[in-house]
Amino acid sequence: MSQMNKAENKHGTGGVKSPLDLRDHKYHKTPIGMSSIPFDWKLGYNVEQDLATYLNRPNFKLPVKNQNGSGSCGGQAFATYESVQDAFEKGTFTEKSAKDIYSQVYVQGGGSTGRDLCRLLVNQGACKESLIVSYSQGQPPSESFMELREQTTQSISNALTAKGQRYATVLKDIDLLAQTVRDNKGLILGVDGANNGTWLSPFPAPPQQVEWRHWLYCGGAQTINGVKYLKVLNSWGSTVGTAGWQWLGESYLPHFFEAWTLYDGLPQTNPQVINLLQQLLALYQQLVLKLKGRE
Repeated sequence: MSQMNKAENKHGTGGVKSPLDLRDHKYHKTPIGMSSIPFDWKLGYNVEQDLATYLNRPNFKLPVKNQNGSGSCGGQAFATYESVQDAFEKGTFTEKSAKDIYSQVYVQGGGSTGRDLCRLLVNQGACKESLIVSYSQGQPPSESFMELREQTTQSISNALTAKGQRYATVLKDIDLLAQTVRDNKGLILGVDGANNGTWLSPFPAPPQQVEWRHWLYCGGAQTINGVKYLKVLNSWGSTVGTAGWQWLGESYLPHFFEAWTLYDGLPQTNPQVINLLQQLLALYQQLVLKLKGRE
């Protein structure tokens, strides 16, 4: 085993497939006339740049988390996601607690499912990190530490101020995933992986054989050398990738085992669709006037 593979083995994973539930809303199925504006790959999207502008903090960077050997990647990824959405809603960034999230939904043996994580964020929210800290005496946590629930009346009340409204699965299509990241300020990807010597680099390679599953916050998309990539923030510390960020290209699509989004309303309306509807409305109004004139 190479030194890179050994280093990869020190990190936790924790992605657990959600049981099939046909009641899950599929984000790619939107009402007629409400299709999302196509993603502009030439322009790309970067949530940190978006937040820096919105918060008027030019050097803003998202906190890079370190789950250590725990299976708390779901809590880490969703804590980042909720922190981002909360910042766009309130105009100030407050880090949310990965431990608060994970300690309520972990499965026996470690790890968590995307559906459970989404339901928690919609029904109960996530409290701020300062109320339930996700590090043990300042050090990256163990599984037992992350499983220990430390909720208080204050943390429960605070969590209710940071909730999503809806959640849905997202079709594993690179263009739709990028649109969802832009429209909903991110999404959560569940990925298959293997300790193949690439997972500490900026560009992890798809696994030849699945050794583990992992949850990642996705906060960007762009083309690199003509290839479409999604930008993900890992929870293995700042030395992974480029300051914690990594790129997953189109070749990784078959190894996205799930994708989830939290959203407050319908996707952005396509201007072309709006224009067509306005033309139809104008024709309808003209027809009504003609019919009235014959009465």
